[in-house]
Amino acid sequence: MSHSDPQLQKRRVVIGPGGPGDIQLQALWLCHPRTGAGAAFVHQNGHLCEVNHHQPSLASWFVGQEVLSDGSLYLLTRMDPLFLLLPVLELCRCQTGSEAGHFCSFEQILESSPAAQSLRCLAELLRPGLRCICDVRELGNECFFRLSDARVLCWLKLKLRRLKASLPELGGSFLQLDSAALSQYAAGLLSEYLSPSWHLRLLDACNLPNPEAHDSILQPKSHSSPNMPIPDGKRVRLDPKEIARKRAQIVKAEAKAASRAKEAAGMHKMTAFFKKPPA
Repeated sequence: MSHSDPQLQKRRVVIGPGGPGDIQLQALWLCHPRTGAGAAFVHQNGHLCEVNHHQPSLASWFVGQEVLSDGSLYLLTRMDPLFLLLPVLELCRCQTGSEAGHFCSFEQILESSPAAQSLRCLAELLRPGLRCICDVRELGNECFFRLSDARVLCWLKLKLRRLKASLPELGGSFLQLDSAALSQYAAGLLSEYLSPSWHLRLLDACNLPNPEAHDSILQPKSHSSPNMPIPDGKRVRLDPKEIARKRAQIVKAEAKAASRAKEAAGMHKMTAFFKKPPA
């Protein structure tokens, strides 16, 4: 088979979780939970993976004894499929004012998504987790679900705590971050899969500030391929060393301002030296 063979040109280099063996990959086109735009995902051996695309210029791969002209690289990282359902469940419950909203069947939930057909491929992954973020009513043999804000926040806070605990295990600059900075970094990672409103609710529930970096900095758009379209607007993750440096600057500035205020408290105002002496 030569490098010009059409079958070889359709091949891609993919790096994903799991060891060697029989790996089944199913490409899916779904709505990204943060932006709502179409995005590429992969169903891999009972797990959902998001697709991150890296396409360097003037690159190619050697595959066995052949040359693959497409030098792009696809990275698969596992994610919780419940993130995909958050926007859909919010739409389904039709919450207005003080009303909690409506209960919906699992089929109604899937039908409410623009990517209903792809979501059905993940039904076995999605259904068990609904009880984590929804109130449930059972009528006969059928269950009805309604998104619960309280349950969602508990679920997100648990994920934040687990992420925070795992970051120091990566070593390096993460070891320089204090508890508050680790929480802020973990919240930033979660924000990549949350709508802005849910991100703000999570920050408020955890008493965390809203970092401007996660609101304004976006990576450039990725190039899409005909077989594996890639979402644009991925957030840039700040270097933990940079976070630690900025926090140190803030603490230093606050301490300096407090010291100046303390010194100024015992000083007379400049105008006091120019008052007329009493008659």
